[in-house]
Amino acid sequence: MTTKTVVTRSTAADDEKRLRTVLTTFLDVPNFDTHQTEYDAHEIVLALKEQGITLFNRDFLSLSEADIRDLTYTFGTTTATLSLINK
Repeated sequence: MTTKTVVTRSTAADDEKRLRTVLTTFLDVPNFDTHQTEYDAHEIVLALKEQGITLFNRDFLSLSEADIRDLTYTFGTTTATLSLINK
């Protein structure tokens, strides 16, 4: 009897969802599914989007400590560094 191993690849949509789940679960970002406006306005989400970090496996996991410390976000006309409490 032989067994087959099935390899599944995650899609970009799966990877985006994985990033949203991590942000919500571990970084206290509002839940995307129930509070989309608050999610989109959160400083961490703004900073990640501005740096083009939209996928968990490809983008988020490759961030170094220095990358995280250098994250900034723009709110209106003001650019700010993420506070250490959020890091």
